[in-house]
Formats: sequence, structure tokens, C-alpha cells
Amino acid sequence: MTKFRILAVLITLLMASPMLQADEDEGQSRAEATVFQTLTEDERKVVLGNLQNLLSSSIDAALTQIHQQGGVKPFAYIGDYDGQGRFLRFSEDQAVPPDVAVHAIQRSVVKAATDGTLAASLLYITTGGSDHLSNDTLAQFRAEAEADGRTLEDLRYLLIEMQHLAGLGILHVVPYWREGEEWQVGGAIQQVIEPRLHDLVKARLQPSDT
Repeated sequence: MTKFRILAVLITLLMASPMLQADEDEGQSRAEATVFQTLTEDERKVVLGNLQNLLSSSIDAALTQIHQQGGVKPFAYIGDYDGQGRFLRFSEDQAVPPDVAVHAIQRSVVKAATDGTLAASLLYITTGGSDHLSNDTLAQFRAEAEADGRTLEDLRYLLIEMQHLAGLGILHVVPYWREGEEWQVGGAIQQVIEPRLHDLVKARLQPSDT
């Protein structure tokens, strides 16, 4: 799948599903019942458009690393309230373990959001495990892999965690695998996740009772 096709799929998922209009009879999950639900349709479109712009500006950096080296050195792409974005990442010569890099980047994201210089963030990581995947997502990837003569063990995953201060959390999961001497990228699946950035910043800015 080409980079342009992957971007188109991700944007389609992003713009189509997070209106998250759960059936009242079925109830709403913790992730769905967020402040994002209280926004008007126009306000939600602004939030989703903001995330779309950040995605368009950063996805190529992740896909390039995958095609060149089979994985991504964790990085984030963050956006301010004026719609301007920038990368948060370690330099190539910094030998930082992935988990340490993710923790440091997340701390920087929360600090920037608390300081009022960040409205949204996209965190990019790759993994060979499936711990981050829901059962439904795992089942779909298994079916697709087996249909093409592969197994889940052949897959790695690009995870794009999107967080917006408007109370929206989205995880894009993009499978990829080695085919001969090249890395191939498959279709993405989207999961709604906890709006952790919103929750963390809200907790930090809440006045203390003492």
C-alpha cells in the first residue's frame, strides 16, 4: 500500500467514526462519554480537522522509517492552538531505549499542554506485540493475515496514538510485515481510547482543596 493510500485510509477512519454517537439503550463506554461528546458538530469537525492536519504532516516520517529499517524510533508530532505543528523526537545518535523515549516524550507533551502551548499530539511507536490491540482488532488482523497466507506472528504494528485536549483519544493501528527484502504496510484499524491528555491536564490544573 502506498504512502498516499495509507494516509487516505487513516484520514477516512478519522473523519468517519469519532462522532461516536452511541445508542443510549446500549450505554456508553468510558472513552466515548467524554467532553468531546458535549461539543457541537462544528466544534467536533474542527477538532478532527486539527488531528487530520497533524496526521498529514507527520505520517510520512513514520512510514519512511518503517520502509528503511523495519520500525520507528518513538516520536511525537504536536500541534498548538494556531494549527502549527512540530516534532518531538530524539536525534539519531541518541541511543535511548524505546520505553524511556516514550516516557520522556509523554512527559514533554503533558508539560506543553499544561503550559498552554499544545492542543493535540500524535505519538508514533512500533511494536511486535499485540498488547495494545482489542480482541476485535486482533481478530480482524488474524483473518486478513491468514487470507494472505501469513500469521499474526508475521505482523508488526505501527501505533499512532492521537490525543486532543477537547477530550478525544484515538488509536490507529497499522499492520506491516516483511516480504522478501521489503516491508509491506497493510490497512489500518481505529480504536477509541481514553482521552488521557485531557484527563491529565485537567487533573493538574484543578485547584487543590488544601
